[in-house]
Amino acid sequence: MKFLLFLSFISTFVLVNGACSPGWIQGNDGSGLCYKFAMRNETRSMSNQKCLAANGNLATIKDSFTSALLSATLEDMICNIDIFTWLGGNLVGGKWQWHDGTPFSYTNWAQGQPDGGSCLAFQPFNGLWYALNCESMKATYICELSSSSDN
Repeated sequence: MKFLLFLSFISTFVLVNGACSPGWIQGNDGSGLCYKFAMRNETRSMSNQKCLAANGNLATIKDSFTSALLSATLEDMICNIDIFTWLGGNLVGGKWQWHDGTPFSYTNWAQGQPDGGSCLAFQPFNGLWYALNCESMKATYICELSSSSDN
């Protein structure tokens, strides 16, 4: 609980003092990444297109700190604990990788996952990852971009 309170404090501080454009939240891991949370349900491909149109990509979660930041921020924005949120991971050639082709080095799969889908989503209330069908499922999404390219 203390960790979540600390994370909430850090997230609030970063919101005020970050280098991201309005509507974007700066990550707290020193990566220079900014995040934008879209609360509209879209297919995975539409979510990806909207992130690309904003000069970004669907978000990557490469460590537990980023997972905690994104989960905590989304928890403050939503009421539905069963909501799924698209991330930038895909199953390609039998291996999970991020949009840039980088293989997963950190995972947080739910029990029994990955199973059946080829696009990565997570549930903010528990931070667990799920493999979902890319086009038949609609979910909220998170875009990310480098603060140096933020416009």
